[in-house]
Amino acid sequence: MCERYTWTRQPLARAEFHLGCQLPSHEARYNISPGQDAPIIRLDEQGEAVFAEHRWGLIPSWVPASASTPGVPRLSSENTRHSPLTAPLMRRQRCLILADGYYDWIRDVGPVRPLRFVMGDPEQPMFFAGLWDVHANNGNPLPTFGLLTTAANDFAGQINARMPVILPPDQWQAWLDPRTPVTELEALFQPYPADDMRSYRVSSQVNNPFFENPSAIDKFVTGSDSSTRLFIRHHGPHHGRTQVRYASSARGRAATRSPLSTRKADAASAVDTFESLRAARETLRQHAYVCVSGNAAFGEEEHWCRLSPTPAEATLVAQG
Repeated sequence: MCERYTWTRQPLARAEFHLGCQLPSHEARYNISPGQDAPIIRLDEQGEAVFAEHRWGLIPSWVPASASTPGVPRLSSENTRHSPLTAPLMRRQRCLILADGYYDWIRDVGPVRPLRFVMGDPEQPMFFAGLWDVHANNGNPLPTFGLLTTAANDFAGQINARMPVILPPDQWQAWLDPRTPVTELEALFQPYPADDMRSYRVSSQVNNPFFENPSAIDKFVTGSDSSTRLFIRHHGPHHGRTQVRYASSARGRAATRSPLSTRKADAASAVDTFESLRAARETLRQHAYVCVSGNAAFGEEEHWCRLSPTPAEATLVAQG
């Protein structure tokens, strides 16, 4: 539902055209996380669109809080008009959150895997609808914002039931304009068209909220995560199972298990790293059980799974 997002290409010319203002260039951001400062566009006291930096995690000005308060990073668009947290802000303090993509994670069998969602048109920014406020913070003003979410479209909904409210350029002015009735704004909360979005797999380094590097948005190449190794331990026909393990190359935990024979296999050919158990089935289909374990980045989670004799998906039967 957008736990992180990016702002890298800075396509500000289109924003300046639609909003009638000049916007400064900004440092590219590759892994914006809650609690970090990020660029937004909002109206100033004169009603002019301005570029500003606010902390991600909304703290309304009337709420008792301090700089250490985390705030609310995501807000359900369905409740904005009625919630006491957001209703006052919906009337006059709406903003555009500058983005060109966001991350979400596949969470099924095995370790989570990050994807980056982008626009089908690479020249179009992916601006999110947001609300902003400035907290007094004991004399040290703290500007914050929260991102609105909505029900996911058919594309993004394959891995998450929620997605950001993405506004196309022809809706930017109406969203910022305080004269636009709130009841009309709710029509903007529709899921963005699935046909106009794309996604691709990125490195698991994105899981670290402090990883801020251009490589964060590169397409993931199987076996490119240097922090992982694949081990296959064959327990013999009398056990009827083969253990498939990923382990941190620094810790090498797989090698510390049972004294049974262990061999290191090529991750690219044996299992498409962290993708799914379907690739493992192709290599290990003659065995009844596999054990897939995550590396240190995923908390070393371990799952015992039974492989179906049909192309049906693997079923989790126990955790070791």
